[in-house]
Amino acid sequence: FVLVLECGEPYIFIPTGFTPDEDGLNDELEVYGNNINEMHLVIYDRWGELIYTGSGFRNNDLTQGWDGTFRGEPVELGVYVYVIEVVFDFIIKGEYCETKEEIE
Repeated sequence: FVLVLECGEPYIFIPTGFTPDEDGLNDELEVYGNNINEMHLVIYDRWGELIYTGSGFRNNDLTQGWDGTFRGEPVELGVYVYVIEVVFDFIIKGEYCETKEEIE
């Protein structure tokens, strides 16, 4: 008897932009993926000030995302930098991935 488990490839999708205008469409920056065990996301403004941090995301947990605010106020339209650290969920071992990108 051989048990074969197919977990799929690690996958992360982070949109390059979103529209926090409360119209119900793309109002939050949300991270999508599969085989994700743990994720930590931080976002900085163009001057390097930390404006958002979120962690503990699970596969396709859309209940957590950045709503485009800082200290309760909407941020200005512009370019923001994020750093995301991801630990993928595998049966044998965990793989680690980090990437840095910009969002507009």
